[in-house]
Amino acid sequence: MKERKMKLITVAGVMLIATVIIGGLIFGPFNKLLPESLRRKLGYDTTTTGVITARLIVDFNGARVNVNTTITFQENETATAYSILIKANLTLKIKEYQQGIYIEGIEGVTQNATHFWWYQINGKDGTVAANRLDLRSYSAWLVSWIFRRY
Repeated sequence: MKERKMKLITVAGVMLIATVIIGGLIFGPFNKLLPESLRRKLGYDTTTTGVITARLIVDFNGARVNVNTTITFQENETATAYSILIKANLTLKIKEYQQGIYIEGIEGVTQNATHFWWYQINGKDGTVAANRLDLRSYSAWLVSWIFRRY
């Protein structure tokens, strides 16, 4: 009976330790140990390096003149859908959430009851927070920020 109880405690302990380790890998500070493809699916920044050049288009939907410029990121620079706006020296209004950064306004044009800011990478809608999408991982050549209607 005592031996069976010890086995049960050992199994429970091993399961608890495995849960903590896996949880730390996926949600904690150790997520950098995960494969890059899984990190991208979970919405974390990736470590892909290399110089990347992308065209940035900001479509204000008639609220002001659109932005159309080319931005180059060096190997040591973070290249995300958020950082391209910063590198273009645009004034931003942001809101930080646990999931990442949400863009509320660009160059004084802020979301309202009818419009919001949305981004696309190479013509496809963004699926994660702007600061979590690594442009290098998507071989991004075009980043579009659009002031869309709800």
